[in-house]
This record gives sequence, structure tokens and C-alpha cells, in this order.
Amino acid sequence: MRFFGPNQADIWKLLSEDIDGEWIVLGGTSKEYKVGKKFKEWSITLETASSGNKQDPVLTRIYADFFNKHGLRFKIFNEHFRNYFMSFFDMQDVQVDQNGFNKEFIIRSNSEIAMKRFFDNPMIRELINMQQDVLFEINGKGYDQAVEKDSICMVEIKMPGVIKNNEFLKNSFELMVASLLEIEKLNNEYETLDVNNFSKFSVVKKSIKNVMAEKVSYEELKESILNKISKKKKPSKDEENVAVIAIDSAMSSKQEKEDAILCIEKNINVEADQAQEEYEPILQIQKEYNDREEDISSIENTTDLNEYLKGLSVFNLDSSGSEYDNPSEKNK
Repeated sequence: MRFFGPNQADIWKLLSEDIDGEWIVLGGTSKEYKVGKKFKEWSITLETASSGNKQDPVLTRIYADFFNKHGLRFKIFNEHFRNYFMSFFDMQDVQVDQNGFNKEFIIRSNSEIAMKRFFDNPMIRELINMQQDVLFEINGKGYDQAVEKDSICMVEIKMPGVIKNNEFLKNSFELMVASLLEIEKLNNEYETLDVNNFSKFSVVKKSIKNVMAEKVSYEELKESILNKISKKKKPSKDEENVAVIAIDSAMSSKQEKEDAILCIEKNINVEADQAQEEYEPILQIQKEYNDREEDISSIENTTDLNEYLKGLSVFNLDSSGSEYDNPSEKNK
């Protein structure tokens, strides 16, 4: 029974006819609806899934299994899904041409080459631009969703709510097909693809670089970092030393402290004379590290680096509750 317009079953059944797919009804009293579509060797499925999120308990999900020759990973999402995940350090921000897009997308991947290829594809660009609130990603098939080379993985499109817009759903199927074809081309054209396993600090550095290039000045960034640190640490008389103390205690090894120095001095572009004066305690740590090697297991009283970094929203790693704001109803 329905009131005031077509329901999910009506729209999804019509979609299955329009794309020459399979209309699937499961269950008894409480029915579950799916749409299946075969394309070449791929089986594409449309269904609803639980999000584990209180505000948007249901997601519309389109997915397909594929052979992941190179261990490619990516997450493409916009503002609605910004705080949806916990921190992830195995992918870096990738900058692509987004001129003409209706919304700004955040693009993270372990392969810049692949993402450049995706966004150079006119059909993929057009279809991504038609998306409203979307999470487009590759995940592994196992419980931990780990992605390995030469493995079967899933490419997924997720949207909040139950989507009941036939044209929008058809465009999402088209995006899935275009993406699978692009991945197939990458598999065929590259015997080995430049896929990187990024360290924690390489991700942080790249995120800082992108923030600096596009969003805020150094002074704004520094103030934001100090404000975050002040909430976690008891401020000292010299406010600049708060950052030094926090970074010193947050690092789990001397090598990471050295990486932190590079992160501050190079990517935030601190002037040399300012760095010498303001970050002398950090530079002293670097000098000590160069003078002698220490077993990192002997370093005690350290703060977990992941927990510290999650508090810095400037790194796009703020995960305050994995609940996102203002759920969209645009596509329903």
C-alpha cells in the first residue's frame, strides 16, 4: 500500500525494466527489494543497507565485485560524508580539476595516476557531477575490508536514505559501469601501477599542503592548531611552546619527531628565522636524534598519535562521533 505517489518498490521495479535488469523481492511480510544488472563479467546490485548512523540509518548502495590487479583504493565524497569515517592513513588527498562541478569533492586514494585518469574521463566527470550526497569507494571483501593486490574487491556507491528517483538511480548505474571500464583499462595498460603505501606523516603533510594551498593562511592554521592543543594540554606561559610540548609528547619515536619537524617547517612554510626562534626545542630534539640513536621501545609516557591527530580538524581527520550533519533529502 502507498500514499501520495510511487513508493520504493514502484520506482525500483521500473528501474529494473529501464536498464533491462533483474527485479528481486526477498522476505515475507517485511520485504527487501534489490535490482541486479549484468554487464560484461560484472554483476551490479542495487540495495538498501544499514549505515550504523543514527541520523541516516539507511543507505542506498550500488556495488559490484571486480578484480583489483594493483590494490587500488579510493574514497570520493562530499561534505555530507566528511565526518563519516574514522581516520584513515593509507590514502592521500589527490588534487584534480574540479572546474564546472556543482559541489566540491574530497578525493583520497593510494594512486594519484588512477584518480587523474578517472577525472580526465568526460563520462565519469559528468556522472560524478550529477551526484548529490555520495560516498564512492573501493573496499575489500573481508571483514576488515582490507584491499590487496590481485584480489577480488568491491567498488561501491553509497547515498543517504532510500533513493526513489529513477533517473538518478540510472545515472548511478552508469557511473558504476564507467568506473569498472576505467579500472579494466588500468589493469590492461599498466603491468605495475604506482600505488603507494603512505606513512601517517606523508598523509598529514599532504593534507596540510592542500589546506595551505586552498583554504587558510599559515597564521590561521597555526591558530587553529594551538586552539586544539590548548584544549588537550595545560597552556604554558609561552603559547608557542604549547605546540612544541604537544608534538614532543604525541610522537611515539624519534623518527616521527623528525617527521613532525619537516611537517611544520616545510609544508607550513615557516620562515627560517621564525623557525629558529619559535621551534628551538623541536630543533634540539632533532639534534639529539642525530647525535645518538635510541631504541624507540624505551620511549615512555607517549600519547597515541592517532588520537592526537584526530583532534586536529585542519587535517580533515576530525572524527567527533561519526555522525554527519544536515542529512540530505534531495534525491529521495
